[in-house]
Amino acid sequence: MVTPLGTPVDPEVEALQEDMQKKLDEYKELFQGTGEKYTTDTWNRFQAAYQAVKDALEKNEQKKDTLNELLKELNESQAALKEKPAPTVDAKLEAAKKALNGVLTSYKNIYTKDKANYTDASWKKFSDAYQKAQNALKSTTDAAQLTTLQKQLESAYRGLVKKQAAKTPLKAPAISSLSFVAEKSRLGVKVTVQKVANAASYTVYRVIGGAVIEIGKTDAAGVAYDENPVSKKQMNYYAVANPSSSKYTASAKGAAKSITLAASVKKVKVKSAKKKAVLSWKKVKNAKQYIIYRSTQKDSGYVKVKALKKNKLSYTDKKVKKGKTYYYRIVVKTKQGYTGFTTSKKLKIKK
Repeated sequence: MVTPLGTPVDPEVEALQEDMQKKLDEYKELFQGTGEKYTTDTWNRFQAAYQAVKDALEKNEQKKDTLNELLKELNESQAALKEKPAPTVDAKLEAAKKALNGVLTSYKNIYTKDKANYTDASWKKFSDAYQKAQNALKSTTDAAQLTTLQKQLESAYRGLVKKQAAKTPLKAPAISSLSFVAEKSRLGVKVTVQKVANAASYTVYRVIGGAVIEIGKTDAAGVAYDENPVSKKQMNYYAVANPSSSKYTASAKGAAKSITLAASVKKVKVKSAKKKAVLSWKKVKNAKQYIIYRSTQKDSGYVKVKALKKNKLSYTDKKVKKGKTYYYRIVVKTKQGYTGFTTSKKLKIKK
């Protein structure tokens, strides 16, 4: 081995450098620690000795005497590390008192001013823990007990629960009107809700024989549509008002209204022909019109496709696409109004 300048390395120097590197590796974890358990003077001496050896290796120091001295100092400083004496009972007590007093001070404003902001149960736990800690600080000489009381006080503080502002329930909304509609793109029971103050929307429900079904929320005009009403049974509708802000809670059930729909046509038949759907049905007494609705979904999306005179008992729908599935409903218009509609009839058009 040679130095960077080409001078042969002294084997003794090389051996010393290897020993120094081994010691650096051996003491590395100790050197990188905090040294908090050692006295300041012995820790500082060790740190300086370690760094001096490290610097010498980085500079490739070649003087044997210097290397020997540095290695000796590193070993001696490590051996001389002296641990700090364990704190006395009095020192532990003072530390516990200081810590507890700090927590009491930080919670003082809450303890003296904020009782009204918290629930009674959580405040009692906090208040009791604060008083116990305060009394113990003046009289207790047991450091462990003070530490325990401090933890209990901190736990009680974290457990404080703020009171919720009282909320006002909304007035219950009434159903102002019910009607069966057979419009161009609306088919079903139209439910209009009487608006109440501070409501953002209204949820409408239908009740038949004790079974409750949520129909949905109203639009901005306070209207919702039941697209799947039941014929020949009394249907009761009611609404619940939903709050517009956190100051209020939802209302109770509002006053209900009921409606019963007459049965629609019977014996409805549907069949697929090439690029068309053919529907037929049995005549209904007092019928003025038969109105055909179509959708690509079973329970929604129905659109009026044709209104037929009372003597028409069949209809051919040519505005369909081969291979696609359709659903049909038929509503009858009579002198008394509209009937309900038929059960949805499913039909897949032939390809």
